Amino acid sequence: MMKMSDLTPVITAYLKPVCGWSNGVRAVLGKYELVYEDKDIICLLYTSDAADERSSVDLGGRRII
Repeated sequence: MMKMSDLTPVITAYLKPVCGWSNGVRAVLGKYELVYEDKDIICLLYTSDAADERSSVDLGGRRII
């Protein structure tokens, strides 16, 4: 029978490639020697047209009014 202590969690960390908060998460995971898969995310909140008009867009590129 498998014990709880025999289970290894699978950690997937969705982090930005360059970000202070994301680097902090990586540091904590490393400090505790936790194995994790680092998946890059890029958050595009503005397009050049939307930025010119000072309006936001969601991740699908739809304009948020």
